[in-house]
Amino acid sequence: MSSIVTAKDLCLWYGTAQALNNINIEIPEKNITAFIGPSGCGKSTFLKTLNRMNDLIPGVKITGEVRYGEQDVYASGLDVNLLRKEIGMVFQKPNPFPMSIYDNIAYGPRTHGVRNKAKLDDIVERSLRGAAIWDEVKDRLKKNALGLSGGQQQRLCIARALEVMPEVLICDEPVSALDVSIQAQVLNLFGKLQKEFGLTYVFISHDLSVIRHISDRIAIMYLGQVVELCGAEGIYDSPLHPYTQALLSAIPPASPFEKKKAIELPGDIPSPIGDQVGCPLASRCPHCTDRCRRECPQLTEQTDGHQVACFLYDKERAR
Repeated sequence: MSSIVTAKDLCLWYGTAQALNNINIEIPEKNITAFIGPSGCGKSTFLKTLNRMNDLIPGVKITGEVRYGEQDVYASGLDVNLLRKEIGMVFQKPNPFPMSIYDNIAYGPRTHGVRNKAKLDDIVERSLRGAAIWDEVKDRLKKNALGLSGGQQQRLCIARALEVMPEVLICDEPVSALDVSIQAQVLNLFGKLQKEFGLTYVFISHDLSVIRHISDRIAIMYLGQVVELCGAEGIYDSPLHPYTQALLSAIPPASPFEKKKAIELPGDIPSPIGDQVGCPLASRCPHCTDRCRRECPQLTEQTDGHQVACFLYDKERAR
């Protein structure tokens, strides 16, 4: 399975607060890779490094490497507009431009030099059909997009991301702001588009049932680090990291007659400000040792495709 995006030794700081700490991960082509973790753990920050959305934030410092195919994403002189054409993004809250539905879709192609009216018309219709919203808006394309419902606005934003034919689509909690009745419709649309266009998705959601439903691979993040990485079913069936085990134990049982005990981790997530020493979970982990407080474990493969960053699974743990 070939990788389309790779991060190597990736670190990011907002001022003195370290948001990402030595991220090493490969995103497989034409797969859906999802990221789970507590609020503030660096999920959105990591996704924004892939198409340099963090360039827009003052005071950001980045070290390490991000590659899109063979291209260094942070190379000097890189055309960021072309990068964002290849790696598109759908945000948590629908963000249509304050202009007509038609112009929302035509904006990207015009930016990249398309001026022919017939060609723009074709792109607009194709994109809106692809996002399953054409029949709802075809008679009001000149109306302001802000007049659409929340679900329609999000599908418009999906259409806007698709109209430049990206290879990778970053989805930062794309259904969390929608009514439950609309969420399934949009998630099914993502699945349809992935099969139709062979897209690679990088997905964030706090809804663990959503993640299980849509994902091929899942990365668990905690305090700026990837602590576990595995195929979707493997994470749910055999979680290895203590944080993953605690996180999944909070999912309500499928049956009211099933007994399930949640694993509680004491204390709060440590501050990302200042130097980080040791395992990020050390202050809360029931299995913490002196080594955990001194050293930071790295992702290592335990079984085929299942990686974890925890000294519990390290043969040298007893040293």
